Amino acid sequence: MKKTTGSYYTPIKLANFIVRYLDGRIKEKVTSILEPSVGDGVFVEALYNSAHNLQGTDLTLFDINAEDLSKAEKKAQSSNVFNHIHSSNKDFLSIDNDLKIKYSFIVGNPPYIKKKSLPYDVIARCEEHHKGAGLSGNKINNIWTSFVVSCTQKLNDDGVMALVLPADLLQVKYAEEIRLFLEKEFSRLEIFTLDAEDFPGIGQEIIVLFAYKESANSGTFFYEVLDFDDCSVKQISSNGLMINQSKWTHYNLRQSEIHLLNSINEKLPRISDYVDVRAGIVTGANKFFILSKKEIWSKGGRSYALPVLRNSSFVKQGVDFTHDDFKKITESSKPAFLLDLSNKSRENKKLDEYLNYGKSLNIHNRYKCSLRSEWYHIPNIGKPAEAFFFKRIHLIPKVIRNLSNVYVTDTAYKIDTKKNTDMKSFVRSFYTVITFIYAELMGRKYGGGVLELTPNEFKNLPLFYWESTETEYDEFSRKVSFGKIDHDWLQPEALRSRLGLSDMEIQTLISIYLRLVVSRTKYV
Repeated sequence: MKKTTGSYYTPIKLANFIVRYLDGRIKEKVTSILEPSVGDGVFVEALYNSAHNLQGTDLTLFDINAEDLSKAEKKAQSSNVFNHIHSSNKDFLSIDNDLKIKYSFIVGNPPYIKKKSLPYDVIARCEEHHKGAGLSGNKINNIWTSFVVSCTQKLNDDGVMALVLPADLLQVKYAEEIRLFLEKEFSRLEIFTLDAEDFPGIGQEIIVLFAYKESANSGTFFYEVLDFDDCSVKQISSNGLMINQSKWTHYNLRQSEIHLLNSINEKLPRISDYVDVRAGIVTGANKFFILSKKEIWSKGGRSYALPVLRNSSFVKQGVDFTHDDFKKITESSKPAFLLDLSNKSRENKKLDEYLNYGKSLNIHNRYKCSLRSEWYHIPNIGKPAEAFFFKRIHLIPKVIRNLSNVYVTDTAYKIDTKKNTDMKSFVRSFYTVITFIYAELMGRKYGGGVLELTPNEFKNLPLFYWESTETEYDEFSRKVSFGKIDHDWLQPEALRSRLGLSDMEIQTLISIYLRLVVSRTKYV
C-alpha cells in the first residue's frame, strides 16, 4: 500500500474473483477494457488468466506511477491476449469526459485520498467531473468518488463496471449523492461486502461494486462471498424497502424486519426533541493540553486546571459518572486535567517554560492552534454538560450522566436537557434495542469494528422516551455493563407495556440488533 498516493493494492485472490464472477454474466463479447488506476497490474493478470474470451480485446491502462504502469503493461504484452494496449502515465481524471471513447468493461481499485491531501488542481478536476455529471461540485471529500463518476460516464450503453471501493459508499453522508447517482445510471447494482481480513493492513472496510448498464433483473442487491476460489456467493438481500434513503447499511435485514423497523420509526420522536447536543472541547493537541494531576502541578498549571474526560476508555463503571469515578482516574496518574489558559495574564515561570516547550514541538502551528489569537487559548470550553455521549462505539453506545461535573473533549458530545425532559428518564430511555439498532444502521463503520456517529446522526436517532421513577432508574443503572449485551436492560418490558410491541416483535428486534453487532464487531 502507498498511502501518499492513495494506492491500496488489490490481493490477487480478490482480482481473480471479480473477473471470474463476471465470466458468466457478460453475455456479449467484451471489446474494450479500461483500468483507470492499474497499479502493478493485478487486474491485468486476472483478466488474461480468466476463462472469458478476451482475445482481440483492446486494453487501456492509466496510472500516475510510471514504474507500476510499466510492470502492468509488460504483463499485458506478454500475455498475447489483447489486441491493442494503450497505457498512459497520467491522472485518469485529467481525461476530458466529453471525449467519445467508451468502454464495454471497466475494472479496478480507485485511489483513496481525502480532500485535504489532494493538490488544488486535482480538487478542481474532481469538481469538474462531478459537475459534468450533474452532481454538486462542492461535495468532494475523497478522490474515489470522482473516479466512480468518470468511469460511469465512460461506459458503453450496455457496459459493466466492477470496482473495489471503500465501505464509505454504503454509509457516509458525503457519498449519498454517489449512491443516488449509481441507482439512476445503472439498471442493476450488486454490492459484495468483505471481511477486513480479505484486504488486510489498511484500516478501511471495503466492498466490491458490480454495476450493469442493462439487466433483465434490475435493482440493488447485496451479497457475501462464501468462497473466493470457486466464486461461491450468497445473496443477503435486495433493498427494495429502504430503511434510510441516504444509506445502504441495512443490506442484511429481511423485508419483514425492515417493515417492522419502519413502522416503529415513524411513531417515535428524535433525540433532538428532548436534549441539546453539542461537540466537546477541541484542544488541537490533547497530549499537550491534558495532563495528569502530578504533571499539571509541576508545570505551574494548578490554578488553570479543569477536570476532563479525555476518552471513553476511562469510563467503564456504568451510566453514572461520579466524583469517586473521576478520583480513581486521577489517582491512577492518567491525563485528567485540561489547561484552560484563556484567562492567563500574570507571569508564571513554570507555565511559560511549558508553553515554550510546546512551541519547540511546533504545537502552535498545528491547524486548530494556528487559528487562535493565542495558540494556547482553547475556545468554546463552556460549562460541564449534564451528560455526554461518546461518538466512537466499540460494543454498545454510551450515554453517561455527568455527576462529577467534568468536561469532555471532542471524543464525546455534550448533552443538556430541554424543558420538560428529565435526564434520568432520557438516559434510561436511550438504552433500548430500538435506539441501538438505528445507531448501527445510521453510523459509519471503521476498521476494527468501531462505529461512529456524527452529531446530526446522533440527534436523529429515534427515542422511545418515558418518565422513570428514582427506584426504576436505580434498578436499571445497576444492570448496565459496557462489557456485554444484556437483553434485560434493553428494556423489553417497557417496549411491551408502553409501546405495545408483541413478544415476537421484541424478539425480532433483539435478533436484528445482535446480528448487526456481530456483523460489525464479530462479538459473540
